[in-house]
This record gives sequence, structure tokens and C-alpha cells, in this order.
Amino acid sequence: MKFTKNKLSYIDFTIDFGDGFSGSSKSEIKKNKEVGFIRDYNENAEKPFVVGDLK
Repeated sequence: MKFTKNKLSYIDFTIDFGDGFSGSSKSEIKKNKEVGFIRDYNENAEKPFVVGDLK
């Protein structure tokens, strides 16, 4: 993580659920940008796992 003027400006992370779903992201944080991960455990999920840019 990197902070600029007390705000998160960069993030580098890895996530591993241990069930075959894993990923990583390196991203600069900019206004109106969403970075993170989503894990949907529903059997009929269209996208069961998303990592990185969420918009």
C-alpha cells in the first residue's frame, strides 16, 4: 500500500480462498475507481469471482 496526503493511492494485494479461486491486483487508486474483490458463493452466480477493477 502507498499513501499520499493520508489517502490510499496504490494497492498491491493477493487473495486465495483455498477452493480454486484466487487472484491478485496492483492498482493506483484514482477518483471514481473501485478496486477490490468479490466472491459470490451462489451456485448460479454469473461471476463467482472478480478481482481488481470493480467498475
